[in-house]
Amino acid sequence: MLVLRCTIKAFKKIGSVPRGVEVDMYQPTFGEWCVNTVDFINGGDLLLACMHVESLYVMFVPIQLPMSAEKLVEVLQSRLLARLIELETPPDAAQRILATYQDAAVLAKTNSRKIVGHMNSMLQDMEILLDIPELKLSEGNKILGTRIEHRLNYTPRGSSGKNVIWPLAKFWQCVRKLSPELPPRVPVNPTPSYDNDALPQIGKIFYDNFSDRLASKLCASFQEVDVLYSANKLQEIAEALDSRPAMLKSLAANNVKYFHDQVHVKLERLLRQRPSP
Repeated sequence: MLVLRCTIKAFKKIGSVPRGVEVDMYQPTFGEWCVNTVDFINGGDLLLACMHVESLYVMFVPIQLPMSAEKLVEVLQSRLLARLIELETPPDAAQRILATYQDAAVLAKTNSRKIVGHMNSMLQDMEILLDIPELKLSEGNKILGTRIEHRLNYTPRGSSGKNVIWPLAKFWQCVRKLSPELPPRVPVNPTPSYDNDALPQIGKIFYDNFSDRLASKLCASFQEVDVLYSANKLQEIAEALDSRPAMLKSLAANNVKYFHDQVHVKLERLLRQRPSP
């Protein structure tokens, strides 16, 4: 069963009422979601924020008035399937993950003040980000939802060292709980390029030095799209950055040293996760 834990404002927007729910702890699912309105955009009539409770990963569902519980469930599941496939989850594995919800859904009250706190913190971060023109999270009156989601999903949640959650990385860990055959993968977040004139040059450098598929992933990373890398891919990137100083020099304007250091640190972490031979 898909459990959506909604705030009072979300229930009012959907025009629904909460139902009691007993969660079967012995029947594994991909987990619950917390739902809230985004009140600082269009008076709360544009988006519903949906946060995966275990990973704190965020997706936005557009509001199509009149909104209904059935529409929310349909669009959230559709967006989740699309996002899983965008993250290179094989389609059969992505379908299996959604199948854990067994085509049943219920809207219930939020039952965790901690999760509501994470949701409110995320919305505060979003409001601040939208006020920074240099981030280019909108074009005119159009909100660039994918770029905003990426920013929020690469923002750590939690204040204490042991309890910090990186939503995108944790989201993939949740995917692997249900599909353990999938490889460990992590995000690498380069300093994005906001200069549209520079993007073709960045793309040319990547396509000249990597396979088309890896070059495409790197270009997407530099444009703030959720991308995950396996240890093999990070190894390929690290070796190229270490052995080709000309490429480093060409990318220097985009803070490639930060990117280089991230690749090496995350590669070491992934290699430590590999089972001993």
